Parts: sequence; C-alpha cells; structure tokens
Amino acid sequence: GKTRLALQVASEILTQFPQGVWLVELAPLADPTLVPQTVASVFGLREEPHRPIQTVLIDYLRSRTLLVVLDNCEHLIDACAQLAEALLRACPQIGIMASSREALGVAGEILYRVPPLHTPDPRQLPDFETFQQYEAVQLFSERAISVLPSFQVTDATMAAIAQICARLDGIPLAIELAAARVALLRVEQIAARLDDRFRLLTSGSRTAVPRQQTLRALIDWSYDLLSLPEQHLLQRLAVFAGGWTLEAADAVGAAAGQDTYEVLDLLTRLVDKSLVLVERNPSQDARYRMLETIRQYALERLAASGNADATRRRHAEYCMALAEEASQWIGRREQKPWLTKLQLEYDNMRTALSWALGGGDAEIGARITLALAGHALIGHDTNSFWLQGGYWAEGLRWLESALEQQDALTTARHAWILAEISTYRELLHGDGWQQYYDEIDYVFALFEQTGDQADMAQILQDKGFFSWLVGSYTQAIPLLEEALAIFQAIDHRFGIIRTLHLLGDVTRDSGDPVRAVAFLEQSLTLCRAEGYIGYSSLVLNALGDVACTQNNLPQAMTLFWEALGASEDGEKRSISSIWPLRNLGWVTLLQGDNGRVLSVLQDSIGWYRERYREQGIQGWLARLISIKGAVLDVANSNQEALTSLREGLLLQQQLGIIDGQIESIEILAFILQRHGQPLPAARLLSAATALRTKTGMPLSPAERPVYDHMLAATRTALNPELFDTTWAAGHALAWEQAVAEALAFVESA
Repeated sequence: GKTRLALQVASEILTQFPQGVWLVELAPLADPTLVPQTVASVFGLREEPHRPIQTVLIDYLRSRTLLVVLDNCEHLIDACAQLAEALLRACPQIGIMASSREALGVAGEILYRVPPLHTPDPRQLPDFETFQQYEAVQLFSERAISVLPSFQVTDATMAAIAQICARLDGIPLAIELAAARVALLRVEQIAARLDDRFRLLTSGSRTAVPRQQTLRALIDWSYDLLSLPEQHLLQRLAVFAGGWTLEAADAVGAAAGQDTYEVLDLLTRLVDKSLVLVERNPSQDARYRMLETIRQYALERLAASGNADATRRRHAEYCMALAEEASQWIGRREQKPWLTKLQLEYDNMRTALSWALGGGDAEIGARITLALAGHALIGHDTNSFWLQGGYWAEGLRWLESALEQQDALTTARHAWILAEISTYRELLHGDGWQQYYDEIDYVFALFEQTGDQADMAQILQDKGFFSWLVGSYTQAIPLLEEALAIFQAIDHRFGIIRTLHLLGDVTRDSGDPVRAVAFLEQSLTLCRAEGYIGYSSLVLNALGDVACTQNNLPQAMTLFWEALGASEDGEKRSISSIWPLRNLGWVTLLQGDNGRVLSVLQDSIGWYRERYREQGIQGWLARLISIKGAVLDVANSNQEALTSLREGLLLQQQLGIIDGQIESIEILAFILQRHGQPLPAARLLSAATALRTKTGMPLSPAERPVYDHMLAATRTALNPELFDTTWAAGHALAWEQAVAEALAFVESA
C-alpha cells in the first residue's frame, strides 16, 4: 500500500537528508486544527504562549535538511495542504512526501500514483519460477504462510492464486485479507467466493469496478465470514482511535456476560484474519489496531446496528476511568508508567472528549477534562498530563469547550473548570489569575452550594494565594490557616502539602522566617512521604528562598542544589526545576562559581530549547539565558555574557514578559558595576527599581542580596550628589527608554 511504499522510498533516499526522515501518522487524527501540532510533536515541539504552534514548527525546520512523510492525509486534506505549503515556502531545505487518496494541490507538487501490485494473467500463466516473482503472488504467499505455516504455492494452486490477485486488482490490503482466509478455505474456494461477490456488487460488470468498490466488496465478504460475536466485537473496537489494549477491549468491546478470556479469543480470531493488527513491545502490554479502511467500515456497521451511542459511552467511560486513576499519580514518584499510558491513549482521550462534549455526555467530558488538566490548584503545579505533555493550548480549548456545557454540569465541576481555565490562561496568556481573581467570589458561591469540604478548602487556599500576591499578608494567613484545618480534618494530603507551602511563602514575606521554615519543613516531610517528587523540589526551593532572606547564601545554595536534584531518576529538567536553576544563578553572582552552576545552566538551556521550551515556559527559558549571562561574566567571559544577556532580553521583549525584562536590566547593571561603570549601573538599577514599583513586581528572595550588593557598590563608587542625580534620572526613564538603553549597552559592547 501507499504507506509501505512511502516508507520504502524514504529509506532509500535517507542519505540525502542529514537530519533524517520523520514519519507523521495522521490516520488516528480527526480534528484538522491539530495537524500542525501533530507534526510538531514528532519533532518534540510543544505549545508556546503568544506563538502559534505552526510558527514554532517553521522556526525549528527553517535551517534543517530533512524529509517529512505525511501519512494518510485524505481526511485532513485542506489542513495538510495549508501546512505543507507554509513549510515549503519558509523552509527551503526540507522535503515533504505525502500519502493520500487525493492530491494536496500545492505548488511544486509532483504526483506519483501508486500502481497495484504486478499480477500474473490467469488466462496465460507463466512458468512456475516466473510466477513466484510477481509481487502480488509474493505478498499472498507471505501472508498465507503467516496464518498457515504449512501453506505452499504449487503448480496446482497457481491458477486460483492468479485469479485471486487479478480479481483484487493487485490491491495489497485486499490480497492480505484474502490470504488470511487460507486458514479456513482452500485457495480455489477463496477465488470462487470472490467471483460471486464481485458479480453481486457490480451487476455483472467486472471490468469497470472502481477500486474503492472492489475493496468494499472484499471487506463485506470478509466481514460476512465472521461469526456474530466476531462481527459485534469488530464494530465496538472501531470506536478506538490510535489502538487499544486487551484491557480496553474487555471494557468497551465485551458483550453482556462475556469474560476476558472470551474477548481475548475473539480478538485473536480477528488478528488471525488480518482485520486487527497486533503490536508487541517487551516493556508494554500488546496493543491492537485496525487499518483505517477497516475501522471506517466497522464504524459504519456500528452506526447501522443502532449501538453506536452506547458503545461510545462505554469508550468514554473507560477513558474517564483511566484519566482519573492516572491523575492521582502524575507529579509523584510513580508517574512515569501513567504518563506513558496516557500518551499511548491520548488519541482515544481526544475521541472520547469529542463525543462527550459534542452532545454525548457533558459530565463525562468534564471529568476527563479535569483529570487531564490535573485538577491543579492555582499556581504552576506539575501534577497534570497536559502541563507535562505540552498540550497547554489544546488543554485550554477542551476546558473552554467543557465550560460551554455548564448547564449540564454539576456545580462543583462548573466551578473547577473555571478555576482550571484561569491556570491555563495564566500560563499561555498571562491574564488567567486576574480573571480568576475577578471571578473568585462567584466560584466561592458555587462551591458553597456543593458543601464539599475539599472544594471549600481549596477555594479558601486560592483566596489566600491571591491575598499573598497583592501583599495582603494579614488577610492571607487566616485564609490559609482555615484551609489547612479543613484539609487536615479530611486528611487531604496534597491540600495539606500545598497549604503549608503557601503559609511558608507568606510568613517568609511577612518577616517571620522561623515560622516559614517550620511550615515548609512540614510540607517537605509530607511531600517525601507521599512521593510528590516535583512538588518537593518547589518546597526545597522555598526553603532556599528563606535562607536568602536571612542572608545565609551558602545554606541557600545547598537547598537550591537539593531542589534541583529532587526529581525522579535525578532528572533536573522538569518544570519545577526552573526556579532552583534561576536561583542558583543569582546566588552564584555573590558566592562565585567553580563552573558547576554555569555547566548545569548551559546544559539545561540546551535541553529546554529542544524539548521543553514549547510547553509555555520559554519566558522562564529567557530568564535562564539572561542569568547565564551574569554567571558567564563572573567566570570572566564578558563578551559571551553580553551575548547571552542580549538573547535573553530580546526574547523577553518579544514575549512581552515585563518582570523578565526588568530582571535582565538588573543583570546588566550587575555586569556594568563589576566592570567599573557605576554611573550607567546606577541609572539602570534605578530604572528597574522604579519599574518594579510601578508594576507591583517585587524582587525575589534570591535577587534581593544581589540587588542590595549592587546598590551599596554603586553608591560607594559615586559621590552622593552624583549618585542622587543619576538615581533620579534613572527613575524618570520610561519603560521603553530603559529597555532601549539596556539593549544599546549589550549591542555596542
């Protein structure tokens, strides 16, 4: 078939593409808007805030020489054509090979119509040796042996095999399906049955049969040979997109009263008859799938049976149960197999969501959505498949789709979808927290209606969080203490962990470091006991922040290193590792570096560029690039330092990350002060200080010691009158002027 041919051609021209050949399988995809993301995911690219995924993909491919194989485009033809044209225009060194039943219709396209396999003429058979060289005969023989090892092509069977291959027009799939019948029928019987079926479907005209009709005739015939239980299972399994496991087949495909062994027996028969394919991986359960043509045929049969809605409901309920079970482990020590399982089943999750939120069952859709969203508390938590997998924008779209069904949702589900939308909007657009803050009283009223203690505690926690953000510590602490008491009463472990963490942050900022450490150490103990690996990193980072406020920088350094190493298998590049990485950079500016911090920054930045920056955290990537510049300067690499700082500042400017730009200006002030230029250092430091005041963005604990050091050093280096004049001039700079001056310094150096 066309897929096999495309892969063969790609393998033979592999040497022409230094960056390789990349296969994009589109058959499981139903939504044309997800074509760019599906292609991007093959390269490990993910969503970025403020940038369409197609732009991310084009930027990645622009300088590469590689071949993209878009397989099975026909059901997404317009989306594939638009993407192909955009890629070819912007990326002149890439090639695109598309397999489809319809041409894409883009400029420069060269069509190659896949011919049928070469078949012998049943009216004039060649000699036996030549007969065996025909492609169709070889395929029939190979597939027949796979189901009946004793099968052989003989002089006696040549005529029947030639008739089968010719009647099926050399179509590979049709030949494979016919060959699967040798376990039950002699080749002469297969040939006779095909002859009867073609006559029935073509009204006696065999020479003018369209290929699709011929294929449908064969599938009809193959389907009719199945027992009723086999037919029913095939219909039900067609609702799966992207494959399924035996467990899933049992949950969705089993008829009333059937047990797992009966389902396995029926599934095995479908595999033996080439209607279902099996893929085995030593580290995973066997996965099954249908060729897309078979799946579409079976879906039509399912619709005609009147059982489609009931089957899709069972499929959605299975996906819901899996998503909800997995969500309990994401972010914990045991998360890897669950993340892998959700990734394998993600096409099924999308299919279930499309049915549920498209009129099937809004409650099921909301539950799947919340499970994949992680039911995250407000903040950049990592307990979410969508956050860890890079589906930030898609996750927001599903959440918003669920919100459209609010009249069909329970009050609690409605409220939590509102809360989740705020988290994802904050990550993608930077406006989610303000939106949620404006709605929080409404959400609180919704939770009051439910009477659920965990819901009430979490909304109190959110209120405390927002009070902390605006600096209202006296209001935040009672709210958080009330939430903590409820969480403790109902033994909600993660609720306790996060509330203790927030209490630590609030009491630290309110000037009570001793109490802050007590809260944070309690949170850390529970994190470790419950296996919340990623979150323990955040708590350790918070303890390092407390040490910074006490000016105990060696202790802070130790805690930040511990936070960096507190994720699974020593992995130091999870989302939660961003904060200790950044803080290590800041503390290094006063503590000095033996090369270790610079090495891990460089390594991590490279890793994020390739794999993680697309997850909406490129603003933080820019901060790491900027702070790397300061660390490079400490390491006496001044030119490299300014180059890195320029890259970070430009990226922050492009993304519109205001506090990141302020931070970059402060880093430049540090570098200027180190190199004996206190006047511009004082001017830029003053501008940054004024901007922080105007925007309400305070220094982080790790930044504060460096800021105090810079302020003291510049004040000492200048006479009081000059310092005051310079400081006043810096304070008067407009935002655009301050950024422009900073860029002028790094570009002229």
